[in-house]
Amino acid sequence: GGGTPQLYSLEQNTPNPFNPSTQISFQLPINSRVSLTVFNSLGQPVDQLIDAQMNTGSHEVEWQPKDHRSGVYFYELRTEPIGETNIYDSKSIPFVARKKMLLVR
Repeated sequence: GGGTPQLYSLEQNTPNPFNPSTQISFQLPINSRVSLTVFNSLGQPVDQLIDAQMNTGSHEVEWQPKDHRSGVYFYELRTEPIGETNIYDSKSIPFVARKKMLLVR
């Protein structure tokens, strides 16, 4: 159901494979500094979708890879909790997750 997410999570993009755009969803259990980056198959960054402080909750961003070729891409979510940290609380430690997606032109 709804409400505040209990854990950080990065969902698989939809649709996948995709053309011309795809949606990337993620959840933040606490306010966090967020970076969402798309990489090519060589591990080189090709788009920075988010680099900002964000509030608790569910979020979604659309990627439109205008001039990119067909192929495998990876997206990475990095979070840094804002405020006090507690090493015993998974909500207050940094989170990193990666997923794979396929662009078909």
